[in-house]
Amino acid sequence: MTVFIDADGCPVVDITVKLSAQAKIKCVIICDTSHVFDKPGATTITVSQGSDSVDFALVNMVEKGDVVVTQDYGLAAMSLARGAVPVNQDGMVFTNDNIDSLLMQRHVSKKLRASGIRQKSSSKRTSEQNKLFEAKLKELLSSPTLWQSSLTETVRALPLTPGCYFFKDKRGDVLYIGKSKCLRKRVSSYFTGQNEQKIAQMMNLVASVSHVCTATDIEAILLEHRLIKQYLPPFNAKMRITRKHWYIDINVNPPYPILRVVPHEARNPLWCVGPFSHQDSAFSMIKTVADYWRIPVCGKENGISGKGPCLQYHIGFCLGPCSENLPDNAYSDTIREMSDFFQGHCDGILRKVKNSLQEASDALAYEKAAKLRNQYEAFSSLAWRMERMPPDFDGREFCVWLKSHHEDSILLAHISDCRVKAYARFANDENIKGSDGFAAMMDYLETGKTTECENFLTFNETDGEALIKAIIETEAERRFVDITDMRYFAGANCVRPRDTLVNHILLGYAGEN
Repeated sequence: MTVFIDADGCPVVDITVKLSAQAKIKCVIICDTSHVFDKPGATTITVSQGSDSVDFALVNMVEKGDVVVTQDYGLAAMSLARGAVPVNQDGMVFTNDNIDSLLMQRHVSKKLRASGIRQKSSSKRTSEQNKLFEAKLKELLSSPTLWQSSLTETVRALPLTPGCYFFKDKRGDVLYIGKSKCLRKRVSSYFTGQNEQKIAQMMNLVASVSHVCTATDIEAILLEHRLIKQYLPPFNAKMRITRKHWYIDINVNPPYPILRVVPHEARNPLWCVGPFSHQDSAFSMIKTVADYWRIPVCGKENGISGKGPCLQYHIGFCLGPCSENLPDNAYSDTIREMSDFFQGHCDGILRKVKNSLQEASDALAYEKAAKLRNQYEAFSSLAWRMERMPPDFDGREFCVWLKSHHEDSILLAHISDCRVKAYARFANDENIKGSDGFAAMMDYLETGKTTECENFLTFNETDGEALIKAIIETEAERRFVDITDMRYFAGANCVRPRDTLVNHILLGYAGEN
């Protein structure tokens, strides 16, 4: 929103500038060269003298939702046509209901003056009139209806492309940053009136919406990650702090293997699933999985108290590897089955749990069926994550081709140490091998050097971890190419053979390796 002042003969310039500054709203004074204004907190635009020159300059700048302070009925009518809210120096708001009669009144008065009939001159302006104007302008500048009408038009004009959107208050401060595969649809969903309490509270403060388009939804995720760290919006509390990424893994250290939730640097690369953005999500998942195999999560050698198996063992929720009553092979067989699952052999477990779920449902054992349903959903979620990353993902280097079903571009990402190190972007119909982005990626993979290129980006450690989650969650066709064993040493430098690397990665794109 912007407040425009038609300053020719306007008696309320000072009041308007003061109230606009208090509300942190941009104020623009427009006058011709016969007037001089220099008001702190307002921008002055001076136009050349001429009939209606100020009016035409102002109406060309005004947008839907702006406030126009004017006593000119003609300018008020043109402002209404642009979706603005005109108000005169006495606090009267011009509307579509009263503007026609006011224009007719002006026309009649002009005819009477032309015929020589003298009309009563206006009386001296009083402080009461200033108070009426001040009260009305305060009301307009704080009106949520006025802000919302402006926002509706902005939202309708958003593109149907991936990108990030910003919700700002009337002072221009960023309240919230989000990302979407389709900006218009996502932002429109906030204006349905069916929001949670926290979102509804935010929407009451939103005064403007802006956006940045990206080529892909993966780039939108990365941009959101960077912008939140930059602006620290109050309604992005969960992402303002740089968080660790968590993994579920099997701890094979003595006294016996258990499932655990660990950060990236402490994970077991051979048997782990992740990353999870929040530790609670991983713990919720691990509890459901541990219940199925009846394995402990405590890791105590003689139970939690040190006096033998704990309550979980006695009520049948744990096999009790810390007890002396467990057969030698019973726990090792369970761990072997669990290890197979964590290495990507998921179909057998999913089929087994699904059959048990069906049997429980048929037997009307609803409590057991509900527990099995939760276990099946947890296993399916883990399998879904492992489908999107190779089982031996940790400790190796990959290039991954990503082709989204709803976008016109293809990504080639380089992944090492569970982080995205770089990626190149190509159009669907582009000659990939001859493109600048592919050449820059090959230079990077061959020698580790970065080449300046519009369609090639490298990432720091924090951004690289954020992008791993994006690659896992994005709906895209993916093809992995293992390049771990393609390095060799030339003197002190570790390099890869260029031709072999190019052919290997392009064969991976074609699905031939």
